[in-house]
Amino acid sequence: EIIFHYCEEVYPDGSPRHNSMDDVRVFKEDGYHFQVNKLIASGGRDTFKPRFSYHGFRYVLIEGLDKAPRIEDVRAYFTHNDVKRTADFECGSDIINFIYKAGIRASFSNMFWSITDCPTREKLGWTNDAQASAEQMLINFDIVPLYKKWFEDTLCDQNENGEIHGIIPSPGWGLGWGPVCDYFLFEIPWRIYLYTGDKAMLEKSLPAFDKYSAFLKKAVEENHGFMLGDWLGGGGGSVKVIPNAFVRDAYMVKVLSTIARTRRILGMEHESADKELRAFSERFMGEYLDEDGRCRVNEQTSTAMMLMLGLYRDKDVISRQLADAVVRDGAQLKSGMVGVQYLYDALSEAGRPELAYRILTESDPGYKTWYDNGATTLWERWDGVNLHSHNHHMYSNVIAWFFKSLLGIAPDEDAPGFERVTVKPQLVREIGYARGYFDTVRGRIEAEWRYEDGGFVYEITLPEGISGEYMGTKLAPGKNTFYIKESDI
Repeated sequence: EIIFHYCEEVYPDGSPRHNSMDDVRVFKEDGYHFQVNKLIASGGRDTFKPRFSYHGFRYVLIEGLDKAPRIEDVRAYFTHNDVKRTADFECGSDIINFIYKAGIRASFSNMFWSITDCPTREKLGWTNDAQASAEQMLINFDIVPLYKKWFEDTLCDQNENGEIHGIIPSPGWGLGWGPVCDYFLFEIPWRIYLYTGDKAMLEKSLPAFDKYSAFLKKAVEENHGFMLGDWLGGGGGSVKVIPNAFVRDAYMVKVLSTIARTRRILGMEHESADKELRAFSERFMGEYLDEDGRCRVNEQTSTAMMLMLGLYRDKDVISRQLADAVVRDGAQLKSGMVGVQYLYDALSEAGRPELAYRILTESDPGYKTWYDNGATTLWERWDGVNLHSHNHHMYSNVIAWFFKSLLGIAPDEDAPGFERVTVKPQLVREIGYARGYFDTVRGRIEAEWRYEDGGFVYEITLPEGISGEYMGTKLAPGKNTFYIKESDI
């Protein structure tokens, strides 16, 4: 018998470290082992490759041989759905480059019939992870065919009361996780429309949108609690910095907003949906804004969400509050998996991209923790040294910020499918340079900037058929070059 033990980490003596993923939730039985294959040798020359399983691993311990194998006797296969890359990025920050490369690996590692949470412990289609990373997936991968297939499973899963499971396809459990998971129902059709201009999924999904909206409204009215809020905020662990009810109600606003926008896009009556959205937004702001227009939950996640969802009386007030919260926290990350979907975009919207850069490169725990500990993929927890999965994609959506904010390549809601681009690059001197490309449905957009001689040189190259404007200047097809003094930013 030759036994293969697969693991993401090892102890100093070389034995497998599973970081508690091999606990009782794996349903241990007699003779069962976590991430193990067994080969019964024939007595002749044998080769072995698993055909009915796959494993998430960085190391493999091989037991039962008479002598140690040569390195060339063992080959690891990187297994995932056949999805092409559509973008690339690099910059002058080693940590940001690490985040990008590790995020791509973590995304590929979790492409199996759906977008799974991790390739080790569960291998399930958790929708909270998937809706959290959807935008960067649409930028970096030709992911739409996989999303469309998986979305059919989602529509089939929806209950009569409108609720969906947190895992698609459901293994028979997974209800009650809340809109942090369920918004996947809205996120995928909306993002596909925004990035491709295709309305078909929105049109097909509208009845499901309405059913879920009724379910969530009832939950809000009854003050029904859900399991997930800003999961793993406050630096990790089970700390809850943001009330779950705040997250629930903010997602109610997102649901109503997406329905209203969908009806408008499809040329349907939308005045009643607009009215309902305004009423609930006013109710939300009445509860969570004080008399000065500041968010009563004075934290990174809450202020970032309110800024990005337009839930404010005065944009400058909520922008300053967000920046002050980050400075107060010493640029240490306090947002969990919900907050990081809004935080970096919000800091750019507030005109403070340098604070986003500081969080990315200074926060410990944070991405820096993973980088300092030799990670090659993104982890499940900010404080994840020796804890849980070291191959999750749910914190990968910051990669979308690299393209939208650092490079200035962002879709325009009023001209979906990149008919027009919103060009607002965030030029951060400390990064030094940034460059990348994105193959949109209308062709490749390339962008690059570099800091030199007290200013920035910014270049953006557009294909025919895409229009844009930068600092009041219309962009022409081909390369457009600008010089921006640092004092003008």
